[in-house]
Amino acid sequence: MVRRKNNPRSSISGFYRLGAIIALVIAITYFHSEKVPFPLVPITTPKGQWSPSSHEISTSGIFRPSDVPPLPIYSDYQNASIVINGRTLQVAEGSAKHIGVSNGVSEFAVLPMLVTSNEVDVIMGIANGPNAAEFDIDPDPVDGMSSYRFYIEDGGISSDEVHRLMKKKDANATKDSQEERKEMRSKLKEFMDPIIRDRLTAYVRYRYPDTCHNCTACRSLIRRYNNRERVRHDTHRDAHSKVSVTISLSQHEVDYRGGMYVAHSRSEKKVVELGTGDAIIFQSSLLHGVKIDDSPTSSLWYWIVWFRNAGELRMV
Repeated sequence: MVRRKNNPRSSISGFYRLGAIIALVIAITYFHSEKVPFPLVPITTPKGQWSPSSHEISTSGIFRPSDVPPLPIYSDYQNASIVINGRTLQVAEGSAKHIGVSNGVSEFAVLPMLVTSNEVDVIMGIANGPNAAEFDIDPDPVDGMSSYRFYIEDGGISSDEVHRLMKKKDANATKDSQEERKEMRSKLKEFMDPIIRDRLTAYVRYRYPDTCHNCTACRSLIRRYNNRERVRHDTHRDAHSKVSVTISLSQHEVDYRGGMYVAHSRSEKKVVELGTGDAIIFQSSLLHGVKIDDSPTSSLWYWIVWFRNAGELRMV
């Protein structure tokens, strides 16, 4: 029988492997007993620099929402000013590149302070005041989550007809709640109609003369976001609208962080920073969504108006 001689190199290699295993066990034990700073490179935005110094991740395996860095702010605007109905409007033009649209680009415009702060106060006083009605919690068609929205009108029909068409949505509410919803809807519609007619409709027809020369508001609603109800609205297109207008009733970086974003793809998103009364206007091709931080004080409210040509008006 031939006896195999011991290989000294094999013994040394085994010793190193044993040492590596011991070192790994020590490292795992240490890191599981401490908090390790979240190793991210700071992201610079026009509002300043986000620092990961305050973002720590527990090595117990829990990854908190606050550990996720915020979405970057969209800043690639071209500024202009126009005059409509004797009113000078400042316009910031932006765009998002993605597939599925002509030329691979969807354009949008931001109009600062299209609605005044006093007007926002009136709207919020009705929609979020002591006598405010309940919001809808039916499943949202985009993500199936409770919608937390309140429909106000269908353009071009009477207030009584609006209430009749909304009866299905109000059916599950108590009798008192139905009356509250009807009253709130009437107050909002009465106050919002002149803004829709004189500002929103005028600008939409000016901006899209070929595709929306006869556009009328076909749907008006209010949405709200907070950490008790919903903090996001997944990326989507407004397929039922030819042109959409979203007006912020909240102040970015004061009432909430994050907000509405435009998407170049499912993974590349940039927040459109909207102050109180600012509006973003875009066609149905634009990929967009909403994502706010989940802090207990976050609160975001949007007034949304959809436009279609007069011959296409219907409940959508």
